[in-house]
Amino acid sequence: CAPSGRSHPVALATWFREGMAVQAAQGSPDARVLRQLGSAQSWLANATADSLRFADCGQQCYHIAHVLFDKWYTQYGPRKLTKLCRQMRQGAGFEEAFEVATGRTHTQFVTGALAELEDRLS
Repeated sequence: CAPSGRSHPVALATWFREGMAVQAAQGSPDARVLRQLGSAQSWLANATADSLRFADCGQQCYHIAHVLFDKWYTQYGPRKLTKLCRQMRQGAGFEEAFEVATGRTHTQFVTGALAELEDRLS
C-alpha cells in the first residue's frame, strides 16, 4: 500500500498486518486460538502493541491479531480492504484510511471488537 513515488509503504497497525498474515497462512481462528488468548486484561495492550513489543509478547499477540483481523474481514470484507489500501496508496495514513474505509476509527473498532470477544468468552 505504498503511495506512488514513495519507496516505503504506509505503516499498518501491527495487529492488522500480523493478523492478516496469520489469517492468510492459517485461515480463520478456531476454538484453540480463542482458548489461548490469555486474560482479557492484556488484550488491549497486546492488540495495540507496536512491532517491537509484539515480537516480545509471543503467541498471545498473534492470537489477538488473528482474531481481530478475522473479525474485521468478516465484518468489512474484500471491498473495504481494497478501499483501505486504495486510500493509503493515495497518501492517507492507516488511521485515516481505516476510518474512510469503515466509517469507524481504528480505536472504536479495536475496543468494540475486544468487548464483544470478552462478552462471548465470559
